[in-house]
Amino acid sequence: MADLLSKVSVAILILTLGVAIASLVLNIVILGKENSHHDSDNKPAASPAPTTTPLPTLVPTPPPVIRNTTKYQKAADTLYSGMDESVDPCDDFYGFTCGSYIKNAKIPDGAGRIGTYDLSQQIVNQRIFDALATVTDMSTATEQITKKVINACIANAMLKTPEDKSKTVYDLITKLFGGLPLLNSAWTTVTPAAFWKGVGILEGVHNVPSLLQAQVTVDQRDVSRNALYINQGGLMMPRDFYVKPQFLANVEDYLSSVQSTFSSFAKHLNLAAPAIEDLQELVQFEIELATAMAQVTVDQRDVSRNALYINQGGLMMPRDFYVKPQFLANVEDYLSSVQSTFSSFAKHLNLAAPAIEDLQELVQFEIELATAMVPDDLLRNYRQQYNGYSVVDLANAYQFVSWNDYFTGMGLPNATKDELVVAQPTYLAALSSIFGGKGGVYDGQRFSMKTAVNFVVLRLLQDASGFLGGQQHAEFVSFLSDNGVKKPVAAANETIVNCVDEAAGLMVYGPGYVYIQSIPEREQVRKNVTTQTTLIIDAFFDMMGTLTWMTDASKAAAKNKRDGLVKNIGWPAMFDKTDGSLDKYNSLYKPILQANVTDYWDILLILKSAYQQTENIGTVFKQADRANFLSSPSTVNAWYQPERNSITFPYAAFNPPYFDFDYPQAYNFAGQGGTGGHELTHGYDDEGVQFGRNGTLGGCSWDYCGWMDSKSRAGFQNMAQCVISQYSSTCCPKELKDSAVHCANGATTQGENIADLGGQQAAYHAYQNWKQRYNGGVEEPRLPGKMSKYTPNQVFWITYGYSWCMKQSPKNLVNQLLTNPHAPGSCRTNQVVQDIPEFGHDFNCPRGSKMYPKPEENVRCKVWTGV
Repeated sequence: MADLLSKVSVAILILTLGVAIASLVLNIVILGKENSHHDSDNKPAASPAPTTTPLPTLVPTPPPVIRNTTKYQKAADTLYSGMDESVDPCDDFYGFTCGSYIKNAKIPDGAGRIGTYDLSQQIVNQRIFDALATVTDMSTATEQITKKVINACIANAMLKTPEDKSKTVYDLITKLFGGLPLLNSAWTTVTPAAFWKGVGILEGVHNVPSLLQAQVTVDQRDVSRNALYINQGGLMMPRDFYVKPQFLANVEDYLSSVQSTFSSFAKHLNLAAPAIEDLQELVQFEIELATAMAQVTVDQRDVSRNALYINQGGLMMPRDFYVKPQFLANVEDYLSSVQSTFSSFAKHLNLAAPAIEDLQELVQFEIELATAMVPDDLLRNYRQQYNGYSVVDLANAYQFVSWNDYFTGMGLPNATKDELVVAQPTYLAALSSIFGGKGGVYDGQRFSMKTAVNFVVLRLLQDASGFLGGQQHAEFVSFLSDNGVKKPVAAANETIVNCVDEAAGLMVYGPGYVYIQSIPEREQVRKNVTTQTTLIIDAFFDMMGTLTWMTDASKAAAKNKRDGLVKNIGWPAMFDKTDGSLDKYNSLYKPILQANVTDYWDILLILKSAYQQTENIGTVFKQADRANFLSSPSTVNAWYQPERNSITFPYAAFNPPYFDFDYPQAYNFAGQGGTGGHELTHGYDDEGVQFGRNGTLGGCSWDYCGWMDSKSRAGFQNMAQCVISQYSSTCCPKELKDSAVHCANGATTQGENIADLGGQQAAYHAYQNWKQRYNGGVEEPRLPGKMSKYTPNQVFWITYGYSWCMKQSPKNLVNQLLTNPHAPGSCRTNQVVQDIPEFGHDFNCPRGSKMYPKPEENVRCKVWTGV
């Protein structure tokens, strides 16, 4: 009996093992079938493990549904065209998604880069131009103005010999400053009052800021009104180019550009070319400006109103180009550009070309300005940037500026009636030293008034370079492109693209309205994106709920801010009204429609003046609008505005490589959804948390504002430090491994990196929720052809990678690493997917691979998630 029981026990044991083995085999087969491709020429989506004899199929799995519509085929072709399937996605996902694009793409002449998303704006602008054919005398004034502006721009660009406006420009200079000292040795100095009034006129009427920039936006202490902010001006190159020794070559290039500008101008006026010493002094002046300069911000205490913000002036290059020695070559190029500008101008007026000494002094002046400017990375605490002044107090504190004359020239004679906001007092203090200190401009010992006038006029000549005859404009654009300041268009329709861009920049709701009216399905698309945005916001707050470092009180404050978020999707509400409100909004542009206004130069003068009065200076006494788009709906971009607590998605962003209504939702959530998540995350980064539900700068102590408590702030800082260390230590991108500058700066790029990581995770989880709520819990159909081997989840990640495909020259890449808050595309792709475990799971990556590290390796940063 015992033997029988023993045999029975053994039999049961054998049977149990058999069942377990069969079950294991079945699970392996089913798991393998989950990514079965049913395509004879399919390649695996990830590196396969070595196999032996194929296992039998015990339970048939139905093949995935493949959709063969035209749009699905286009999406498949687009994604596949960029991919290099010889690269293991688990080792280098950017190389996998973008390898073929980078290999085949050609950087256009004069450009430093080309990327997949560049095509979107070109397509949008072409559509706007095509839509103008339907605009008639019966169309709205807005549409008629837009048509006349763009057609005049194109006609001007097509002229073999555009009309030379050198004499017109010189007459304006003479009217404002008594002439151009760089080209006139007999020039008599002007009074400070006349000088600052001229500065104001160039900014307020001609849209050419120089030493200062006045910006009207919502008052962040009172969101019912606007405030006038006085900011530092802009630089021609990145600030570092002026102040860091590694950019000395850039400064030399800049000096050459300045020399070219003045010499060309002098030639057109039949004047002698400027002396190189004067040009060197001019560049040195700009360098001093750059040293003192910081970035423009907005009124942060009252977002229901607009305020006048007084900021530091503008430089032609980023600040670093002026102050860091590694950018000396850029400064030299800039000097050459300045010399070319003035020499060409002088030639057209039959004046002598300027002396190189005068040009050098001019560039040195700009270097001094750059040196005075505060670096961007020191401007993240908004409590320190809200400094309210009355005009009387401002005049007493900074007497070197004739403030009343400056405001009058700008078109604000009544600015004394309200409070102003100075965003960077340190810049004004430095500017005060440059002008009114011992040896300053006013006593003529270090820089003379002549140099200050030359600098302001340089900005005017650079702005008007397309109307000064010869090749000056092309040379100046080439200089800007070489230094990463301006991106040239590489398209067969280049003229159309550039002209629509210029019109949209100066008449925000002109080309944008034409674009929106040309899209019959716009409401359907906007509804789709609105649903997507809601899902992303929900997913982001689900992620936030898993955080252990964020207190319940801070989470409640974050939800309160979420509930006050303004969502600007597609186009402004004004576009839907039929009461003529849009034409009324654009009323200051109507002189363009007059029959005698045919010259594009005259049209531009109207555009620039109307822009300042409609979108900037003229809004100071108007009620603030939290739903203001601030840019054209025809702009391929998206942005979060902390002082309004608003997120804006222009309709133009709803195009490939980010979105198409008839593409798979996997594609749309990865593209537009990732963008939306990115911008939403900015509302909760170290800058965003300083602004509350309606955009007000609140919860302020003596040194900081914000609704996040100290424990939560410490947790956020730890999360941010992980990202900083990770990006800095990874040393991306690999293209520059042999260069002295070859690693992305984790500190400089932290804000954008955190937004990438938080936003793309939120988009991924939102997509999963969309499948459950709107697709019956089942997968979408797959893309056709060679993309049919990839699951929808894999298409999500491939789309994200493809959106960042970009080919860059080494110089362009180095400049980006040194001056840009965004990491290169390869870093933004690989580092993001490495930190999101769902990617490794979706691609069946082995644990321990580069893109799917083991948990015990402790290399992953958990950004806005606790799991």
